[in-house]
Amino acid sequence: MLPKTTATLSIDRVSPFHLTTISVEVNQTDDLLSLTKPIRSDVSKSKRDNRFEVFANGTLSVQNVNIQDRGQYLCIAANQHGSDQLLVTLSVVAYPPRILEGRSKVITVHSGKPVSVKCRAEGRPIPTISWILANKTYVSESFPGSKQASVQPDGTLVIKEVTVYDRGLYTCMASNPAGADTLTVKLQVIVAPPVILEEKRQHIAGIMGESLKLPCTAKGNPHPSVHWVLFDGTVVKPLHFVNAKLFLFSNGTLYIRNIAPSDSGNYECIATSSTGSERRVVNLTVEQRDTIPRIATFLLYFSGAYFKISIL
Repeated sequence: MLPKTTATLSIDRVSPFHLTTISVEVNQTDDLLSLTKPIRSDVSKSKRDNRFEVFANGTLSVQNVNIQDRGQYLCIAANQHGSDQLLVTLSVVAYPPRILEGRSKVITVHSGKPVSVKCRAEGRPIPTISWILANKTYVSESFPGSKQASVQPDGTLVIKEVTVYDRGLYTCMASNPAGADTLTVKLQVIVAPPVILEEKRQHIAGIMGESLKLPCTAKGNPHPSVHWVLFDGTVVKPLHFVNAKLFLFSNGTLYIRNIAPSDSGNYECIATSSTGSERRVVNLTVEQRDTIPRIATFLLYFSGAYFKISIL
């Protein structure tokens, strides 16, 4: 009997990356059945080609449909009496991405603060989002590429702690098989160079044996770090003891215990950040204490008379 084919396309307009089937019926189970897409290799019941498969009932299954799969498919049923053909057209529906935030925008943030930059996109299939940072680093949800910056599942770029070096142009790219769209973001970073609140040059006269605190209060954005340099070149860093005599508090104050004439000299406080530096110099003079004994004098009243007593 001459084979006869009838076909129905269960979904003739499908989205990329979905499964679709083309159903074909033949009147004899021993017929030779194959479906061919023009300019593509043949797919038969006895052959499976990755995403394409023909089932025993003649149905062609296409997995993970993409734009390149659209077009006409030819079904051929043949036996010893002859053959029959059926042409089926598959349309793949896809929309290029469109970023909802527009084409460009400017964001201003203070140095040291985190920032989140949204990049929402629509399209079919759902677009994938990636970013090119100001330093030309490529990042996406699946490819972090940077400890400082990351991309969230919705495409938002997050920078944990912004510095002056993060300013510049950022590009968001939304792409799918139907096309791509971009968003350019200019990131402006507000900074303030370090400022030391105490006077920049100060002279202190100390007394041998006492302890001193030399303040150095620094402000700025980002917040500056503070260290002291002694007259002999010794560097004192925050929360460090030096020679069991000096200690630098986290607020920048230098503590000197039991000062002696050998501690006389210049003490320089340096406040630094990514935006610059500021200095303050304290000149310390320690005089040696006199060791001449003192004589204490007392008046003693006894039996109606006063007596003067001196004690060495």
